[in-house]
Amino acid sequence: MPKEIMFDYIDKKIKDAQQLDLLHDHVDAYDLNNLFTLDHYNKISNDIETFKTKFASSEYPKEGQDPSIVTFENIRKQDLFYEELWQHVNNDSFKKSLLDKFNYDHKVLKNTKINITFHTEYPHQVDNAHSDQKDSLSTITLQLYLPTDNSLSEYGTSFTKNNKQVYKTNFIPNNGYIMISNNNSWHKPTLGVERNSLLIRLTINLEYEKTKTIYNYDSTNNVCFAVWNKDMLMKKQTDWAMIMTLQNLLQHDFMAKHVPMAWQNISGDDCAAS
Repeated sequence: MPKEIMFDYIDKKIKDAQQLDLLHDHVDAYDLNNLFTLDHYNKISNDIETFKTKFASSEYPKEGQDPSIVTFENIRKQDLFYEELWQHVNNDSFKKSLLDKFNYDHKVLKNTKINITFHTEYPHQVDNAHSDQKDSLSTITLQLYLPTDNSLSEYGTSFTKNNKQVYKTNFIPNNGYIMISNNNSWHKPTLGVERNSLLIRLTINLEYEKTKTIYNYDSTNNVCFAVWNKDMLMKKQTDWAMIMTLQNLLQHDFMAKHVPMAWQNISGDDCAAS
């Protein structure tokens, strides 16, 4: 089968994924069912048993407290199957399928980055609730569970609010979820067993077309405003404007010059952002 079409069916699976309605007020998240063909899934779920021992990252070893990680840097050189999978998730078509799911303009493509890894949580390891927010505008996370049967179904991912569970997925073969990070996307694995999964993360950097700001550099004006375009506000993004403000203030050395104490009131010759 030609390389360029080998994994095209994954894009359609993402397009057709159904929203998890119980999470609607917290985070945009979608249910993934049978993401890979049976042959592809069986290969991946079997191979990870070898990979997680042979290619485990020295930063995240099995003996450590954090979940163990295997990147594709090594395994894609060992097997054409994983080279082709890596190539597919890094092409624009796949990235667009993720961006379309969360209503992003394709203009952000040039500022996206894809990361694909195998994760294993061992019973002794710890992975507390986290939101998947990175040093970026946003992160789209796709997690596919890789058990060999349904016996670990209760060990899915728990989505929480104020430390209380609002929804939990089933940890079953070839299933998982796709979500976009925000201030409400807190989730954590159910630990206690050996738990294999495949993670694909697309990060969208802050410096892209729609993050243009307008600055007032008029020296005769005592107040400087940083202004966001109205079309930059995106669905479920509750924190990115704040991050942009801080990035802009740091870039112009405003914090060091004007903010000796956190969150002090700004007036007079100081420069405000709004």
